Amino acid sequence: GPYAHRLLDISPTRAENFRDAILDGFEAVKPGWTRLNFSYFVEPDEFEFLLEAIEFIADHGERFVADYECDWHSGAWRHRHDEKQPDLMTLAMKPAPLRLARNMSFRDCIERAHALVASLTTSPNACSLPPDLSAALVSFSY
Repeated sequence: GPYAHRLLDISPTRAENFRDAILDGFEAVKPGWTRLNFSYFVEPDEFEFLLEAIEFIADHGERFVADYECDWHSGAWRHRHDEKQPDLMTLAMKPAPLRLARNMSFRDCIERAHALVASLTTSPNACSLPPDLSAALVSFSY
């Protein structure tokens, strides 16, 4: 809508191009943004962790794109080593076993993220642009 067009500086011509690509079935090109709100009772250490995590993603997130596959039609991203997840009906009929996450501190999480990004090698990206989709509409590396 008009708010998104102003916020993302999308011209009427570019908006038409997005609309055409989406009508052709390419949901992944939909522009968007994320809004994040913090509760007034968030703990200071949690707040600092979230800000540091956001900064980490802004600085290093693009390096992880090659580890993911983009479904250009649905807009869904999936890690290349992930197993297919069961659908909701399957989950409702047979609850998944409870898996307990390892208790990590906020600092441990950030340090692990930095170690992970340091271990990444440059590799070809996992998703290629469909031939009938304009690269000018894609706002991320692929």
